[in-house]
Amino acid sequence: MSSPIGRLLRSDAAFMFAGRAVQYAAQIAMVLILPKVLLPGSYTELNLVLPIAFLGVPFLFGWISSALYRYAYEFLDSGQSGSRRTSTVYVVIVSGAMVLVFVVVSQVTSSVYRVIPLLLVAAGLKKIVLNVLNAGRLDRRFLLATVGYAASLALFIGLCGLYGNTQLAGILVVYGAADIVVGALFWPRIRTRAARVKASPIFDTEILVRYLRYGVPLMANGLGGWVIALSDRYFLALWWHPKEVAGYILSYQLAASAITIPMTFLLTIVFPRILSLDKDKGPEAALAYTYRLLGYYLRLMVPAALVASVVIMAFKHYVYTAYPFDPAVIVIIVIAHTIQGMDHFYSKEFELNGRTMVVARSVAVGAGVNVVANVLLIPWIGALGAAVATAIAYAATVSVLFRARRYRPAGVI
Repeated sequence: MSSPIGRLLRSDAAFMFAGRAVQYAAQIAMVLILPKVLLPGSYTELNLVLPIAFLGVPFLFGWISSALYRYAYEFLDSGQSGSRRTSTVYVVIVSGAMVLVFVVVSQVTSSVYRVIPLLLVAAGLKKIVLNVLNAGRLDRRFLLATVGYAASLALFIGLCGLYGNTQLAGILVVYGAADIVVGALFWPRIRTRAARVKASPIFDTEILVRYLRYGVPLMANGLGGWVIALSDRYFLALWWHPKEVAGYILSYQLAASAITIPMTFLLTIVFPRILSLDKDKGPEAALAYTYRLLGYYLRLMVPAALVASVVIMAFKHYVYTAYPFDPAVIVIIVIAHTIQGMDHFYSKEFELNGRTMVVARSVAVGAGVNVVANVLLIPWIGALGAAVATAIAYAATVSVLFRARRYRPAGVI
């Protein structure tokens, strides 16, 4: 008879935790290793190309990814196969169109920016696969998928170390293609083993419209999030030296990751629990659980920000000596993302109740504030202005959600 520890290690929870650990270890490796293997110029170029690809994800895939994350149980239920069929047809059509655009554009230019359509497909497919596997608690499949994506990322980092400063475009093509292969392999696995049911229409317009109503406001959310988190580097590149831009991007990556990666790790663990409570006991129980977690976060956020700031400043100063170092930028970015962490908890009320327009409005306000602050501050104080603009924008976003909430449990802000 196996021991309790052995049974725990073979449990579904252990597989899911391992998958999340692999997923976020890969993200950390990318943040830490790429600035060491790439020269500042190539590092800046990479971090100007990838965000543009991510900008397209909310429009083409973000709305359906958000809907499938929320309605994962429906997607996985073979008795409601219309959801799966409609989603698959949509993803195949859009992905094929983007790959065709990549092929055509590649015939007329060798610019690294030609890879954007391919990267867009890779990022969209990855988001859908991991979201559904996670929300549906398909633990072993989630672990295998994250291992596959981690292998793709390891290949990308290795190629960057060998050829990244001379052949960045070709490496991005290999990376995007590898991620698409992983996503295509795991798409058939995001389903249950239930018996076959009567075939539904290949493309169910009613399901598509319902998903659009839920997900379209979150397209604006994705765009606004891109503006707040990533547009500052483009504004900075307009007025300041490329080395200054490289130093800011690295400071931002390190400082933001110190908060967002642990937060995202936590949310991938608790979100399936929130969905289960919503499904079994109703939104009141799900929100009570969410606000209990928020209470813990509010008590820990200040000491966590202090520790993260000190660690990142020391790390940046001693490890990445080729990049400009500004401790104030690091501290402000850490504070900005600590504030933004509250957004994840407050937004759950609106996501669970279908009021996604409130989430979109909050990020739209933050994005508008960010653009204005960037234009006013960056020409004056450079990277420090970009950091301040980010902090102000996230504060504005959280403020809108805070004011719009209806669920107000005692003892929690």
